[in-house]
Amino acid sequence: SEYFMFTIEGLQTVPNLWVKRIQAVNADSVKFDIVYRMRDFQYGPRPVRFYIFENDTERGLGDSPLPDGMLRVFRDNGRDGLAFYASQSLNYVPIRAKIEANLGTDDLVVFEIIKSGLERKEFSFAMSGMREYVNGWDEHGVWSGTVRNYRAKPIKFELRQIWDGDVEYSADMPS
Repeated sequence: SEYFMFTIEGLQTVPNLWVKRIQAVNADSVKFDIVYRMRDFQYGPRPVRFYIFENDTERGLGDSPLPDGMLRVFRDNGRDGLAFYASQSLNYVPIRAKIEANLGTDDLVVFEIIKSGLERKEFSFAMSGMREYVNGWDEHGVWSGTVRNYRAKPIKFELRQIWDGDVEYSADMPS
């Protein structure tokens, strides 16, 4: 099992029967990857930006596990100060474990999907008494997805789509 003793620098006064939150870790610059994920079934109809990093020394962390608490992200405001960007609660993070910080939607990345070319064929029929009715068919459609990136840099984009029924999937990627 892992056991770590955390030392908090400085002096704090906590009156009897009171509770006080104290900052345990301060990482001035953590190296991270930015990934945009489109999962409308999980995050809604717009792409969501994630900062993904590991609790390791290569990323600027990793001296110890990270205790339960709040991850707060700040960015340089361009005037020798910091601006609050996002926060997310974290459970205990062991050394070398991956952290995925959800920063919410980004208006500068847009995803659209359009369904076209719907075709139904291979109808199957069944009888009910003296009447015949359609009880199934194969449906073929074409979905075209477009990602528009209005940021100055290229992005990494992940798409996860769910379709009902039995699906055969093929993708044509532009060169």
